[in-house]
Amino acid sequence: MATLAPESATAAEKSDARQMPKEKVVPEGKIEGVAISRADGTWLGLSIRNQCFRLAFYDAHKMPVVPDCVRAVARWHSKTKRFPDMTVLLPGSDGVSLVGNRYVQPPYAFRVFLTLIGPGDAVLGSYTVDYHD
Repeated sequence: MATLAPESATAAEKSDARQMPKEKVVPEGKIEGVAISRADGTWLGLSIRNQCFRLAFYDAHKMPVVPDCVRAVARWHSKTKRFPDMTVLLPGSDGVSLVGNRYVQPPYAFRVFLTLIGPGDAVLGSYTVDYHD
């Protein structure tokens, strides 16, 4: 019986290593605004654009995706107003975000309560975000 020398065994392992395809590294994107992690590994990005809230949806690699909810409700209490404000965020024209229609007054330092609403008015999740700009 022939036995393999240690040099030939390591050479065989090296040739197998060269033949193995390398895993492609997926570049991570950038989340606009305040990043909110979700339980399923996806992300939300809450920002203020054109003085209105914008809620963007991202996958696990922080790349934009289509929202998994129909609408969202945002509630916050600005320091310049006596009563809390509330807005409904509806699908935006870009297809990857929900956009509010209520003017958000500066200073942008307040707590935002978000509720995601899916088809059939099912609540998909709620989040509390300390927003500051």
